[in-house]
Amino acid sequence: GYSISPGKTLSQIESINNSTDNVAYVALLENIIVAWIHIFYTVRLESSHYCEIGGLVVSSAHRGKGIGKALIAHSKQWCVAKKVNTLRVRSNVTRTEAHTFYINAGFQQIKRQEVFAIQL
Repeated sequence: GYSISPGKTLSQIESINNSTDNVAYVALLENIIVAWIHIFYTVRLESSHYCEIGGLVVSSAHRGKGIGKALIAHSKQWCVAKKVNTLRVRSNVTRTEAHTFYINAGFQQIKRQEVFAIQL
C-alpha cells in the first residue's frame, strides 16, 4: 500500500541499518516476511524524548494472529534500552481498523492533529 520503489526501499533500509536512532524488525514465516515495524528515537525541544513507530505492516493474510503485537513488544524492549519510557504511533484518520488495533495493543489516543508538508 505504499508508493515507494524497491530501490528506494532498499536505500531506506540501509539508512535505518546505519543509524543508532532507528531500528526495523521483520516477522518471518517459513522464510517469508509477513510483517515489519520501524521505530525511531526522537528528541523535541518542547517535550521529553520518545520513540515512535514509523511504520507497521502485517500482510492481510496474517493479521489477527498476534504478529503486530509481538513486533510492538519487541520494539518496546529497544525503547527501554534507549532509556525511553514513551512509544508513540501516528495513524491516518481513515485507518479505523489500525486505530482499534493500537488501542487493543495498549496505546491511548493523546491528541488529534493535521499534517502539513511542503516540497523542497
